Amino acid sequence: MSKNKKVCIHGVILVLVIVGILTIVASAIFVSSFLAILGTSCIFWCGVLFFITPERHVPLPLINASTAAGANNIERILTEENFNQKGIYLPPKCLKDSESSLVFVPKFSGQELPLPEEIEVSGLFNSKQNLFLTPPGGALLRIFEKHMGYSFIKVDLSKLQSVLLKVMIEDMRLADDVVVTVGVDTVVLEVKNSIFVDDCQRSRAEFPCAHGVVSSLLSSCFACVLAKVTGRGIVVLDEVVSGGVLRLEYQMVGA
Repeated sequence: MSKNKKVCIHGVILVLVIVGILTIVASAIFVSSFLAILGTSCIFWCGVLFFITPERHVPLPLINASTAAGANNIERILTEENFNQKGIYLPPKCLKDSESSLVFVPKFSGQELPLPEEIEVSGLFNSKQNLFLTPPGGALLRIFEKHMGYSFIKVDLSKLQSVLLKVMIEDMRLADDVVVTVGVDTVVLEVKNSIFVDDCQRSRAEFPCAHGVVSSLLSSCFACVLAKVTGRGIVVLDEVVSGGVLRLEYQMVGA
């Protein structure tokens, strides 16, 4: 990597650190959950940028600490607002920006997916008091797409396993193997020896509400991926770690 490029990356990281810290301080002053999530997201991106820089890899505990801050904020929001319905990862057709990712948390069960105009982008809630959250795995999804050079919207579900093998195993070495099994309205992913296993286990233990609604970092990332690939809403049904294998089960909802 050239010296100029490394200086540029380090400059971006420094700016994100400063913005993240200032935003978190502001969230405490103004008691704003939105600013808290924004601040922790900036800090998470710092860890991500360090991680993908070839000459310098950030220790996993630092990445875990960054993701834990965001999960803690989501946990607090869900607890304070008394939301306990499963989050639905919205497909591109429900979003004003088809390349973005958003989790719809309905106030009550059985609600239909929202239309793009029903989503209040300036806050966490819309007029019906449904909750909209930035998914924990949204940043990781964008890293995958940047590395691939194209959006998951262009990926067919039958080709998803080969794409994930290429980007996660061959290129980024984030796991040893990925197997995708497609059912009628379900998709199961089995990831062997993923570097995110500890994050998955900690998420369930320390942030039960957030884990139940939006799941952990890698599981959330795959939910974002599936929403784009299938064009349907995605619900995380289950996440199990056994013998170094992370098994993730998803349900496709909506037409």
